[in-house]
Amino acid sequence: MASAAEVDAARDFVKLLTVELVALGATFVLPVDRENVRPADGRPICFDWLIWETLDANQFRRPGAAPEPLAIAVQHHKTEAQIPPQYEAMWDPPKGFQELVAFTRARGSSKLFVADLF
Repeated sequence: MASAAEVDAARDFVKLLTVELVALGATFVLPVDRENVRPADGRPICFDWLIWETLDANQFRRPGAAPEPLAIAVQHHKTEAQIPPQYEAMWDPPKGFQELVAFTRARGSSKLFVADLF
């Protein structure tokens, strides 16, 4: 298992990469799901919510001519109940972040194809 320091370093790298990609006008495809954590130390095992949080905090860096949307949120039937409490405010529509996010629902299986997004 990776050490806590290695996990933190990986998360720092993903955050920096996300900021750079936002500044380049990238579009992200991310799940909206619960945040699974490592039993040993409670650190997240995925980067999904780290990326969502970084997108929210850095949307001002996105070039004006970048294609919309900033992100495509892949939801499941259980999504709303699984948003971790610490991220609920980010999904509050008056904040404006959701204006930059397109939503799609995963159908029947966990496989999602690009054609399903547009």
